[in-house]
Amino acid sequence: MSYAELAACRNQYLLAAGDHPTEECTPIAEQLSALRHVIKSGKPPYADFGVWGPYGSRLARFRKTDATTVVNNELVHRRSDGPATFECWLSAWDLYAVAMISLDAATIGTMNRFRSGMVQLNKLFPKMWPVMATTDVILRTERLSRIREQIETTLTFGGPLGVITPRGLGTR
Repeated sequence: MSYAELAACRNQYLLAAGDHPTEECTPIAEQLSALRHVIKSGKPPYADFGVWGPYGSRLARFRKTDATTVVNNELVHRRSDGPATFECWLSAWDLYAVAMISLDAATIGTMNRFRSGMVQLNKLFPKMWPVMATTDVILRTERLSRIREQIETTLTFGGPLGVITPRGLGTR
């Protein structure tokens, strides 16, 4: 990303938010470049919070979490890269939100709604961070990809439930 492109991203955020982000919420050029590449490739704008966080890669090696997943119908706990606490997730999310807004890939309202949902879940289930962390990754990768696919199908074939059937375009 050139300095001019970086300046344009910074200006986009300033126009959208009315102020500059705090230092810890200001994505570095490499983070913006990587996220822009993912967006331009047509993939969901996922950022791995195991390496995506305030101050770039210099603090990434300290981000570890206990993740909980289901394997063979059993909950399995593993240590993996990622935010160790909900508070760490919030700082990574806030940085990600600034990047998405800077790239004009999301609105402040959209980013705040997702954040608010996670805050509410954390209040309801304060001791369930490992499960929440895993669920967040699933939502921001698999589910977001499926939503994108549904939107593309609707735009291509029309109608809110447009799908391709063996006989052509139909509805479910």
